[in-house]
Amino acid sequence: MDLWGLLLDVIKVFHTPNKLTIDVTTETYTNARSIKSNDITDSVQEINEKVPQDYIDAVKPASQLGKEACFEILNQAHRKYAEPVIIQVFSGNPSRIQQFFEYAQDKVNLELLCYAMVTGIINRKDVDKVAVKILLSHLNIYPEKYFDMNKINADIKNRNYKILKGKTGEPKAIFVSINDAKTSTNRDPNVYFAKDIKLNWHYRHWYEVNPFLQKELFQMNRSRGESFYYEHQQLLARYNFEMLCNGLPAVQPSQFNITDLEFKPGSDENLFEDLSRRYEESFISNLGNTDQKSKGLLNNILQAETALRNPTFYRLCKHMDDSFYRKKNNLKQYTDDDIRFEGINISKVEILPQILETFWEKDAINITQKLSLSQFKKVYAVHTHLQYKEFEYKIQVENNFTENVLGTVRIFLAPHSKYKIAYKEKRRTFVEMDKFVVNFTASQTTFITRKSGESSVVNGTCGWPQHLLVGKGTAEGFPCDLFVIITRNDKDETEDDRRPLGFPFDRDMKRDATEIDILNTQFENIKLTQIQIKHRAETKCSQTLKGLGYSEQ
Repeated sequence: MDLWGLLLDVIKVFHTPNKLTIDVTTETYTNARSIKSNDITDSVQEINEKVPQDYIDAVKPASQLGKEACFEILNQAHRKYAEPVIIQVFSGNPSRIQQFFEYAQDKVNLELLCYAMVTGIINRKDVDKVAVKILLSHLNIYPEKYFDMNKINADIKNRNYKILKGKTGEPKAIFVSINDAKTSTNRDPNVYFAKDIKLNWHYRHWYEVNPFLQKELFQMNRSRGESFYYEHQQLLARYNFEMLCNGLPAVQPSQFNITDLEFKPGSDENLFEDLSRRYEESFISNLGNTDQKSKGLLNNILQAETALRNPTFYRLCKHMDDSFYRKKNNLKQYTDDDIRFEGINISKVEILPQILETFWEKDAINITQKLSLSQFKKVYAVHTHLQYKEFEYKIQVENNFTENVLGTVRIFLAPHSKYKIAYKEKRRTFVEMDKFVVNFTASQTTFITRKSGESSVVNGTCGWPQHLLVGKGTAEGFPCDLFVIITRNDKDETEDDRRPLGFPFDRDMKRDATEIDILNTQFENIKLTQIQIKHRAETKCSQTLKGLGYSEQ
């Protein structure tokens, strides 16, 4: 039995209690295949005869959360209950994982078990992580966590939907509308961002990919603490980007009593891990001590699926980012040698088309598995989100070395200000757009063409939602600074160069860089270009929705 086959079997069992099914076709994932149930018969019979003690030990703490209770991934106690289960899944071979699942499924809260299965499996090295992300998607298994299923049921009952009929006229599928991202209020002008379903799911999935667990087991590419900091720093930067697009000021820090943690200079290695862990502990422990008014403001932040919908979340992120900013000021500042790539010259950077465009797009999520409607083969929830017109970067680079060299290309975007902003503040406004490695041929000019859809930010195990890669912009055109830097890569074309996340904007520079323009003029491996983002108030259907036969008519 292979682990991929096991995943499909696990999915089927997960869906059984709620009459769920899942579409696994070559259109979704080409390598998907099922396994025969009798492949596991012997192992299940064996486990029923004698339960290993480590299975019992793992289930005991997990069973402290009631089977009908709401599992909260941001609740430290809940994650602690799940930790022994995660370790079982992460460490076991496929046969033992199946055995353990058979033993645990009727003894443990199913959502906790689902979280533990995904976290344990997706952090293994012997699985296709993208396939796991698709098939064990929390959004697919628990869509009610992301949108109102009661409203959907009411709309279906009242026939408030669009019908797709088959060739013979029989109902083939229905489409139910669940939100309108264009609807905003003065209280929440960023509703299209904060309530974006795929973004909400991304944030929840981040905690599955980056658990706070035993380091000797989870050998990650990055420290979990550094990833925690960068995830929230970029969330805040992108939220502020949208605020500025909507003509509003950037977020101010929260006034809630979150401990400003002590920092010991020189502890660079543990900075992120210690601060991020203690920040979570401080914030969550303070929730229990706040007054009723504060609890009302924070009531959905402990649910990762809805945390981003609360404006207070971003104020908390700002508080945390300010603390990290102060702590990182104690670290060694970047010197010119840290930034410069002598011999590499970026002679030209442009974007095609020259003006980025955004618009509204309708898309669909298959929720058939959550409903029992025999008259319809498929039920799709139609939602509206921000989308951008695809573009590509054109970067011209001269290699003055007499040998081939590898370089890491980093691309960032920030709102352009008509006023002079100090570099130390400007650097906090940049959002990462892409990062990739290029082999520059000796003594030649390299012409790089990079499509927006290839972005490392949106691709991978826990990528940012593709449709939110570009900020909304404005009708008249929102001015932005496009920043490109190339640094030496001493690894290979498939490896990260191990510089900190967000480099070079993750800390201050030793030189007197009072403005971002100075970097553009002082370093040949940096190019700063001004671009615009225009938003068109029109709504289109995604290719996926068109392929399903959906029509506005």
